[in-house]
Amino acid sequence: MRARLARALVALSLLGACGTTEPTQVVLVIGGQWEGEVPIDTVDVEVLGPDGTPRAATAELTNRPLPRTLGLVHTQGPLGPFLARIQGLSGGVPIVERRARFSFVEGEVRVLQLILSSACIDSSCEEGLTCDRGSCRVVDIAPSELTPYPQGGLDAGAGMTPADGGLDGGMLDGGVLDGGAPIPDAATPTPDAGTDAATPTPDAGTDAATPTPDAGSCPAGCDCDLDCTSGLCSCNDGCCAPDCAGAETCDLRCQSGSCDVDATSAGTVRVDCRGGSTCETDCTGATDCSVQCRGSADCLVDCTGAASCGFSSCNGGEMSCPGDVFVCGRACP
Repeated sequence: MRARLARALVALSLLGACGTTEPTQVVLVIGGQWEGEVPIDTVDVEVLGPDGTPRAATAELTNRPLPRTLGLVHTQGPLGPFLARIQGLSGGVPIVERRARFSFVEGEVRVLQLILSSACIDSSCEEGLTCDRGSCRVVDIAPSELTPYPQGGLDAGAGMTPADGGLDGGMLDGGVLDGGAPIPDAATPTPDAGTDAATPTPDAGTDAATPTPDAGSCPAGCDCDLDCTSGLCSCNDGCCAPDCAGAETCDLRCQSGSCDVDATSAGTVRVDCRGGSTCETDCTGATDCSVQCRGSADCLVDCTGAASCGFSSCNGGEMSCPGDVFVCGRACP
């Protein structure tokens, strides 16, 4: 039977062995260094656990600018590594991204300060690196970058809130984290702590028209050579039909147009469908398949025979269709 993905958590609780009565937490403090005419209006955070399970939260910046905070709670299992992906969006379009791989410190509350910087727009970093205020640095966070939580608390911004559509995870706005100690509201990050902003989204789109994908074949005018098995790939325009069949991982962001994903018998599958995109994901026989359907996107996922499969977020109208097929924002086929 299909294992449904948990949604609407009060705090961003990360399964990860807490053999002590002291809280084991990491507080993300997300700040900004921004210059230019296109300010970010939204921040999205996704955290992948050691087993690839995603948790996510979002913050609208219209009324409250950066900094923002998000509390991550470790409850059981390995202490790491966890991979955080922080995106700054403008009008629903990601324009800056920062990644950080870290581990919890058992029995301690640590602070990880990250900055989204306009200097990282259009930057390009190699695999394993991420943009930090205009320069590429390693994704991995050194233990010294996880600073102890100050006794007097953090000073400043507001917490992240659950995203519309029920994204997994979190709020930290003076709340209690999954039975742990209350974490005071946010902090004004110092620019030299941790790491920051943006790995830009690769431009993997095409200029083709947007035909309706036909399962099992490469639709005319589509990019069928997009490699989503060795890292995050992105379809920014037109039609994309990546082949992830049997792959260990498949990680796709569909920004606009049409995406037809063959992830049959794949291991860990992550599809992020945004804007006005149309996404169809075949996860037949997959081990762990998670689809986010955001904004005005419409999505379909075939979970036949999958161990864990479904929508980790849906913009509204999620329905179960015959044959273990699930749709969001559209009718059953």
